Amino acid sequence: MGPLPLPAPHQPVPRLPNRRALHDVPQGALFDPSQQAAILTATHPRQVKALGRKVKNFDAATWEDRREAIVTEGTRLKFTTGAGAAERRRRLLATGTGELVEASPFDPIWGVGFAPHVAPTVDREAWGLNLLGKALMVVRDELRTAEGRAG
Repeated sequence: MGPLPLPAPHQPVPRLPNRRALHDVPQGALFDPSQQAAILTATHPRQVKALGRKVKNFDAATWEDRREAIVTEGTRLKFTTGAGAAERRRRLLATGTGELVEASPFDPIWGVGFAPHVAPTVDREAWGLNLLGKALMVVRDELRTAEGRAG
């Protein structure tokens, strides 16, 4: 499968313009490195999304195979590096052990595909993949385990 298109632990982590860039920057790195720089300079999630759709040489099967690991690693970096990581970590751990969902009516891949007020009323079989929610729960469990070892 090869290394993830994210910085190694000893490399500087680029400041992402917004959460949307969490998967569009690695997508650019995987398929179209020239587009990655443009994504990093975008200032609005819509810009990032539009640039992400312009990535050349995109291979859906490769992306589908790697996206979950890439976004989990990006989420891990979000909660362990950079200014504000300790506060973000505290807030994530404060969610306890409950299920986390990206309740977006527009995104059945990274989220459940339903708005926050609708998702609880819909049969879970109709939900999207919720890959972002799953990544958050994986990282939360890792942080909790690490905290237990440190304490």
